Amino acid sequence: MKITWSLFLFIICANLMAQQVVTLDGAKRAIPSYLLGFNGRSTEGPSWGDEGFQKLIQQMSPNIVRYPAGTQANYWDWRTGTFIAGCGKTSPYTFSIPLFVKGLPSSASVVYVVNMARPTPATGLAWDDPNTSQAVLEKKIDDMLAALREFERVGNFPIAIELGNEFYFANEHAGIYAASPTLYLQHAAVICQRVKAVYPDLGIILCTTKYGTSGRESWNEAVINALKNDGVLKNSVKGIVQHHYINDKYGDQTLVTNNASCMRAIAEGLEYTLDCQRDYDLTPDGLELWLTEYGVTKTNAQSTWTAGLRSVSMTMGWLSKGSKITNLLYHHITDDPDVIDKTNMKAGPIGLSFGLLCAASKGMTHLQPVAISNNPATALNQKALNGFLFSNAEYAVLFLANFSDQRFPAVDVSRLVNPSGSCDIIQHWSERPYELNASDQKGINSSQFSTENRMVDLPPFSVTTIRVKRDLSNSVDHLGANTFSVYPSPFSSGFTLEVDAAWLGARMTIFDLTGQSVFESQVRQTKNLIQFPFPKGIYMLVLNIDGKQQCLKITKK
Repeated sequence: MKITWSLFLFIICANLMAQQVVTLDGAKRAIPSYLLGFNGRSTEGPSWGDEGFQKLIQQMSPNIVRYPAGTQANYWDWRTGTFIAGCGKTSPYTFSIPLFVKGLPSSASVVYVVNMARPTPATGLAWDDPNTSQAVLEKKIDDMLAALREFERVGNFPIAIELGNEFYFANEHAGIYAASPTLYLQHAAVICQRVKAVYPDLGIILCTTKYGTSGRESWNEAVINALKNDGVLKNSVKGIVQHHYINDKYGDQTLVTNNASCMRAIAEGLEYTLDCQRDYDLTPDGLELWLTEYGVTKTNAQSTWTAGLRSVSMTMGWLSKGSKITNLLYHHITDDPDVIDKTNMKAGPIGLSFGLLCAASKGMTHLQPVAISNNPATALNQKALNGFLFSNAEYAVLFLANFSDQRFPAVDVSRLVNPSGSCDIIQHWSERPYELNASDQKGINSSQFSTENRMVDLPPFSVTTIRVKRDLSNSVDHLGANTFSVYPSPFSSGFTLEVDAAWLGARMTIFDLTGQSVFESQVRQTKNLIQFPFPKGIYMLVLNIDGKQQCLKITKK
């Protein structure tokens, strides 16, 4: 066949027009170090002291883990690391605070769910005593403070405490607060006062819920009104909690048996979060929305790679909602075979896919959505390709998900990464995402390599991270010269950060040389004394405010 010059040009132009090019899209926003993680559990095992389990947790790289998890927290005795004696619940595995902290990656934060619902053994009352008196509440708070001291002793003090779990249901799990928001809010205010007196910087999170029933909505209305009108709660509370699950009542129940059914199941993760705008808007401005439990209990894709991609699509949907989303904890780290294949002690589909997203966000200070040209639709009119750029002062990580059965060769990421230097790439994908009993290296392909090529191949049904070292000369947006200083330099135990008034309210983050965040705070004064109990060495101090950023190298001697 003879190809004319004009036909040749047409083919070349058509190919260029069809290429996928990744660019930034939408506002860049600051993210906390505790963005993504898991809801911890203990009752099903494996033990948190199991070395194989610890390696899997390291592999999944959670930013944060919840202790001791959900409903079981309402029966929990942290001193023994198991359920309160006599409550009728047992666990063959001890889940104590020291064991839990030892099993976590050193960079992972903790959110502690306190037991408000029942008299803990420290009160001297039976576990099911319905006493709601101030005296008993004070003893419970003494016990909470003792638990916080234990976290402090073992070296991982919580980012926040969560005041109870799912009290909006009128059932036995809610104890004295069952569908009684008035009592809950009275007790919450007392807890806030006492805890803040000892730990003024500790976050406190209140229990709310998604919409759906009159009981849920009356609970939410009471909590939101209290946050507006109660001075103690208004000045103490960091955020509110919701739990969201895609279950067998939601969407298409078709079992995944081919590519089309897989794409539909994956797209439901994005579709679900679009349906939750009212839940997002419930959160008052200035407060954070913590999803300390969310995930998929729907059975039509269990034990397949599709389950992993659906967990990612749901997570990306929530991250797209906006800056109120600061915490997403997937359920449950020990109670979902798609997270961990306990029989073979391997990461399951969710452990691999969601774990890669956790790793992409670890140590990062900012998130920005990306746009992808020539991005075809997959099921439910969702886009086939989705992504975010995570970044800090030194590194950028592009996370890309392909939720379709198409292969996208030579996706151009050159506009988001440095024009030279190496990209470190990790990918997980499957050519048969509907096959059962998938786990790491069983029906799920993985690849890890470095390249200087800025054209990336995205296989069908895949997740990909691309990590690059940033060009700081182009990435730092200066407010002006000499707007802040650190002294003494170098320092031994702490230093003073002095700033101009323009930096008041800025977020300060300190990174070690691996790019991991080791310290975060808010700049509240022009002179700030910072205690720095970390090893000797060189660190990067970064200030962020209103999209502006400054960096300074600091040295501990």
